[in-house]
Amino acid sequence: MKTHVFPGMGADKRIWQGCLPYLGFAEYHDWIPVPDSKYDLKEYCRFLIDACKISSDDVLIGVSMGGMVAAEIGQQLGNEKIIQVSSCTKIQQLSSMISFISPIGTIFPFGSLAHVPNALLPGNCIKLANAMYQDSNKDFLRWAAGALMGWGGLVPDRQTISILGDKDFIFPLKKQHPTSILSGGSHLMVLTHPEVVGTFIKSHLPKY
Repeated sequence: MKTHVFPGMGADKRIWQGCLPYLGFAEYHDWIPVPDSKYDLKEYCRFLIDACKISSDDVLIGVSMGGMVAAEIGQQLGNEKIIQVSSCTKIQQLSSMISFISPIGTIFPFGSLAHVPNALLPGNCIKLANAMYQDSNKDFLRWAAGALMGWGGLVPDRQTISILGDKDFIFPLKKQHPTSILSGGSHLMVLTHPEVVGTFIKSHLPKY
């Protein structure tokens, strides 16, 4: 049994650095470029299963897009332990505003935002968030913007373990019922509240 951890869209495994003391030994993945731009999210997840050597008894953890990927992989393989941070189990849980503007994602000039500070983050997190965004593959971001909107989500009987902030403007709390709610937590609470997020994840990891 292994633990696989996925980042969010426009981020990489550095997003988890504050949670490292809580997650123990795990495999932290960066996004692998999509082999074919015509892939949908299900096909990309099948690709990741082979590329990352994921098995049905593994634990899957992800933040935002990574949580959606973890959920889809778990659905394909039948994994019992899927832990989501600031994420969703179906695209209908996305903010209505984000859903409205999402069609421009496939043509948006993501590179033009590479040096724009994230005003939603405290100063100690801005540098890391910007560095991850600058280093991200903009072609992958454009693909992901379309693929995520086409995701069919989990079937009703599939369950995940999840934590969501009550200030998350990407996945608003009113649209889902997470396992745990972080008061004051934003969509980027994995950066701003790593101790809380890490403790939550640790409490749901298998005891070896």
